[in-house]
Amino acid sequence: MLVVIDLLAEFGADMSAVHRGVGTPLDYALNVAPKETVASLRRHGGRTSQ
Repeated sequence: MLVVIDLLAEFGADMSAVHRGVGTPLDYALNVAPKETVASLRRHGGRTSQ
């Protein structure tokens, strides 16, 4: 999973894009993903929708 996040960031993915009903990737990760995934999203500029 971490490699995918790194690749998406490298190619300019918006780590704070909001999807209706889900929130941002970080919002989702905080609920279901391991701590390493949350840390990786934060390193790449991920924010919560709050």
